[in-house]
Amino acid sequence: MSKIGCPDLIALDGTADATHLNYLDLMSGRRASDLRPNAVAEFQGRPILYLVDGLTDRVQPSDHQVRHLGQLLANRSEHAMLGVVRPGELTLYPINLSRAELDGATPTPVSLTNPDPLLFQGLATGLVSIEGQPTAPDYVFDEIHELLTEADSALAGRMSALEVLSVAGRALFFRFLHDRRIILPAELHEISPKANDLKDVFSDAERAAATSCWLDETFNGDLLPLVDEVAHADPAKRLAAYRKFFRQADKKTDGKIFLHLQAIMRGWKHLGDSTFQTRIDWDDFDFAHIPIGVLSQVYETFSHRWDEAHAEETSVHYTPKNVAQLLVEEALAGAKDACDAVILDPSCGAGVFLVLAFRQLIRLHWQKEGRRPDKNTIHRILYRQIRGFDVSEPALRLAALALYVTAIEVNGTTRPPKILKFPRALQGEVLFNFASTASNEATRGFGLGSLSSHVPKEFDASFDVVLGNPPWTRLRSKAKTAAERTADRKRHTKMNREFTAISRRALTAKNIEGLSPELYENPDNNPDLPFVWRATEWAKHGGIIAFALPARIILKQSGTGRLAREALFRGLTVTGILNASDLEETPVWRHMKLPFMLLFARNAPAPLGHQFQFVTPLRENALTKRAEFRIDYQSAQPVSLDAVVKRPWMLKTLGVGTILDVEVWDKIAEKNIPNLGDVWKRLGLFSNEGYN
Repeated sequence: MSKIGCPDLIALDGTADATHLNYLDLMSGRRASDLRPNAVAEFQGRPILYLVDGLTDRVQPSDHQVRHLGQLLANRSEHAMLGVVRPGELTLYPINLSRAELDGATPTPVSLTNPDPLLFQGLATGLVSIEGQPTAPDYVFDEIHELLTEADSALAGRMSALEVLSVAGRALFFRFLHDRRIILPAELHEISPKANDLKDVFSDAERAAATSCWLDETFNGDLLPLVDEVAHADPAKRLAAYRKFFRQADKKTDGKIFLHLQAIMRGWKHLGDSTFQTRIDWDDFDFAHIPIGVLSQVYETFSHRWDEAHAEETSVHYTPKNVAQLLVEEALAGAKDACDAVILDPSCGAGVFLVLAFRQLIRLHWQKEGRRPDKNTIHRILYRQIRGFDVSEPALRLAALALYVTAIEVNGTTRPPKILKFPRALQGEVLFNFASTASNEATRGFGLGSLSSHVPKEFDASFDVVLGNPPWTRLRSKAKTAAERTADRKRHTKMNREFTAISRRALTAKNIEGLSPELYENPDNNPDLPFVWRATEWAKHGGIIAFALPARIILKQSGTGRLAREALFRGLTVTGILNASDLEETPVWRHMKLPFMLLFARNAPAPLGHQFQFVTPLRENALTKRAEFRIDYQSAQPVSLDAVVKRPWMLKTLGVGTILDVEVWDKIAEKNIPNLGDVWKRLGLFSNEGYN
C-alpha cells in the first residue's frame, strides 16, 4: 500500500493495544461469518481507508459482503472508504448508511502495478472521491437527530421535556446494550418477563416498568432518573412507581410513547401521527459501532432544544466532535503526567469534552501500564479524574448517560451485565449542577452558574487541565416589552460587574508587573473571558487551560478589547492559538456564524521574551464540506508576546497573511497615514455598529 502513498497501516486483526482504542468495536466479538477490515490507514488521526485482505487463497469476500461492511462502517460517522486488496489491484467501495446508495455505486478499481503515488493524499484531502459516498458532513448525527426530533415533537406538550429525555435515553441505552450483545435472549425473563423478545421490552407500561427496574438494579439509579423511588431498596415499591409513571405516560400520549420507544428498538420509521412502518431507519443503525461522541453531539443539541427560550443567551450550542477531539488531545499532550491528570469542563453541557477526555485518559493508562484497563481502573479514572459543571439538568443527565456508555464501551469484559454496575451516582461526585436558585436568574436568560460563589472553594487549584467551550454569546435583551427590556439591562449591567470582578480577582492574584487589575473591564457583556479567568483559579499553577473561544478576542481593536487581550496574554503563558477564522460558516462548525479559535495556555504569567505558535488552517472546500480541516506545519508561525502587545493588530494580520504583511503594515504605520475612521469623522459622516 506504500505504492499509493499510504502511511504505516494499523492492523485490526490481531491483539488490541492502546493504538486500537477507536477501533475496538471492529476487533471484538468477531464471528467467523463476519467480514471485518483487516487494517486501516489514517491521516492526522482520522481513518481514511479501511482495507480487506483479498491476497490470500482463502475464500474471497463477495461483493454483497463488502457492501454490507460498507454500511456497517458508516455507523462510525467517518468520511472514509473501504478497499479490497487483491493481487495487483485495489478496489475502492464507498461507505454509506444507505444500502440503496451502496448497491447503486460502481466499485472503483485502482492498479497497484502502475500505482498513483499521490492517491492516498487525494483521499485524505478530499480531492479524490468515488460514487456512493455520503455528501452530508455529519450524516450519522443528522439521521439520529432527525429521528429523535420526530419523537420529541410528537410528544411535546404531553410529557415534560425531562420525561421525554429520560424515557428515550433509556431506550437508546438498551438498544446500545442489545447491539453490543451485552444482553442476550436468555436474560429476557430476568429483564422483562412479559416481553416477547429483547426488542419488545418498551412496548407497553408493564414491560417498560420491568425493564426500567432492571436497568436501575443492574447499572445505577443515576441513569436518567424517572421516579423518586429508585433510591428505595424495596424492588416492589420501585416497580409500582414505574408502573404508575408509564401508565400515566400512556394516558397522556394516547399510547404514542410506546410506539416511539418501539421505533427505537425495532427500526421503525415514523410517518406521522401514529403511523409507523419498517424501513431503513432506526434499523440502519448498529449501536455497536456508533461513536459515543456522535451521540453526545445529538444530546447537546437536544439540551438546546429543551432550553430554547434561553438558548441563545445561555449559549447552549454543541461543539462538533472533530473540534472537541483536537482540543482534548492537544490539551492533554501538554499536561505533566497526563494519564493521571484531573480534568474539569466548567460548562460541560451533555459531555462532549468529558467523554473524549475520559477516552483519552483510558488510552494513556493503557499505554503506560501496557495492558488494557479493567473495570476497576476505568471506574477509578471516571470518579477521580473527570469533573463537569453545568446549569442544565437535561444536559447533565445526558452527560451522565454518555459517560456510562463510554465506561461500558471501553471495558474488555461486558458479560454478564451485572458486573458493569457503577459504584455510585455521578451527580454530586463527577457532575455538578450550579444553576442559580434565584428565581429571576433561573427563569430569564443567562445565570452565573459555574462562575457564581456557589461553587465550593475546594475546587480551586484542583485541576491539571481545565477545558471546554464556555458560553460566548453577548448578554443582550430579547424581551418584547419595555419593562422587560429595562429589567434585562439592569440585570446585564449587574452581571457584567460580576464578570469584571471575577477577572480582576484573578489578575490581582497573578500580580503582573505593569498591569493594574482595577483598570480591567470585561468587554461588551461577554461571558467567555470570565470563564478563562475563573479557570485560572480552578487550575493548578502551571496546569493546562484550553478553550474553544470566539476569535474576536484576538481580533478586536477597541480600547477595552485590546486591554483585555493584553491581560490574557500576560496573565497566562499562551502556548498556541489555532485561529479558525477562515473556517467560519462552514460545515466544520455548522450554524456557528462567528469566527472561532482554540486557545492553549499554561496557568502562569508569561515569562519575558515568551513566544507561542499561531496556526491558521486554510479553508479547503473538499475537506470543509466533510466537516474536516487540515493543519499544515507551514501555516504555523512563532509569534512574540511583546510583538502582539506592541502591535494589537498583528494577529488579525497574520490571520489573513504572513509575517511579510506585518512588515508591510509596520511601514504604513511609520507614515502616520490617517485611518478610515479618522477621515470619516473629519468629514462629518455618520457611522454605527450594525450588529448592535
